[in-house]
Amino acid sequence: NYYSTNKNIQAVSFNADYINWFPLDTSIINIISIIESDEVSTEIEDVSPLFDSVTRRGSVENKDAREFGTAIVVFQGAKTDINALLLKEIAERK
Repeated sequence: NYYSTNKNIQAVSFNADYINWFPLDTSIINIISIIESDEVSTEIEDVSPLFDSVTRRGSVENKDAREFGTAIVVFQGAKTDINALLLKEIAERK
């Protein structure tokens, strides 16, 4: 986030202290998600019903990369209150 030239987009994660950085004061409608290779299918299957559209935009294709298969997935048009779901997930992880 510090080096980003687009201050309207912020990276957040459930990893470490990022869990405290979710911008829950604004309604979340679209999400760009980076998903590890072994979780891509499950994540898309679980999360896609919550959005109008889901698009896999790319993935790490270098077979020698540690992150091989990690995908970029765009979830657009939330059909439900994503903020409420995030609050619940954050509370469970803390």
